[in-house]
Amino acid sequence: MKKLFLVMGWLAVVSVARGESMRPLLTRENRFPEAGRAEVGMLVQYIEYGDEGEAGRLGDSDEWALTPYVRFAPVEGLALYGRLPYRNINPDNASDENGIGDVSVGFEFRAFEDVFGYPYIIPHAEYQFDTGDDEKGLGVGYSSALLGMSIGTVVQDAFHFIVDGSYRVREQEDNVASISGTIIWDVSEELSLLAEATASDDEIGPKKEHPSFFQGGLCYRAGDNLEINIYGGGGKNDPRDVVTGVKVAYSF
Repeated sequence: MKKLFLVMGWLAVVSVARGESMRPLLTRENRFPEAGRAEVGMLVQYIEYGDEGEAGRLGDSDEWALTPYVRFAPVEGLALYGRLPYRNINPDNASDENGIGDVSVGFEFRAFEDVFGYPYIIPHAEYQFDTGDDEKGLGVGYSSALLGMSIGTVVQDAFHFIVDGSYRVREQEDNVASISGTIIWDVSEELSLLAEATASDDEIGPKKEHPSFFQGGLCYRAGDNLEINIYGGGGKNDPRDVVTGVKVAYSF
């Protein structure tokens, strides 16, 4: 009988658990799985590349990218994650290529959070492995490490502001510093609107121009544990002319 009550209590806790997935793609938001819980999801993106192409080799092309991921919180305020991208690239002047891209693993740590939940500070780090075939355009051809920190706050309990500074250490090219920002408007408990942008000191193309990227999004909570987000944007001085995507996340 005691075991039965324990099982019933555990099921009750699971049924009322409310997962929260991070909504931005360019910064880190103060949304973590509860300790001992996980989040799984899939990001599906359609990308159109301009003349510079992916890694400067494929020319005009388009891509479908499917990136399943998992986040797990071993303790409160710490999330470990991994991403396994699968890419299908369709160049205009070459044969199609598809396969595994560059796998990445990392962590996000809630180093500071005010009693109200904001402001907050989230250091994060990521290592990207050289698993994609760079000759086919599926990977960049080297491993890299990303170190960063997001700082966020909330105004009037509805407007979220996040700034992220990151530094990527690359094996075979110059290191890159970037700055990103996100604004989120909570229209209701279920619906949020998002706008974000990023810029870096990387040098793209023969003119060595610095790339930037902008996108908007609509984030919808379909249930206590399910979130569906839609994104769309494009780059300037960036190989990516157009990027659209859908992210589905489930917390348990």
